[in-house]
Parts: sequence; structure tokens; C-alpha cells
Amino acid sequence: MNFEHPTPRTVGGFDTFDLAVDLVNDPDLSWWA
Repeated sequence: MNFEHPTPRTVGGFDTFDLAVDLVNDPDLSWWA
């Protein structure tokens, strides 16, 4: 999943903003049911 905001151009180059997200699940996918 990509949660980055669009990268606008600025006078000094580019302005980036990245949202880090950790997705954790059980190997047997028991949470899915």
C-alpha cells in the first residue's frame, strides 16, 4: 500500500510526505474470517 501524498515541486526541489503503516496479520489468516 502506498500512502504517499502527491509530490509537489518547490523552489528547492520536491516536497515529500510519507505515511508509514504497518499491517500485521496471523499466518493462518484467522482474523480474516
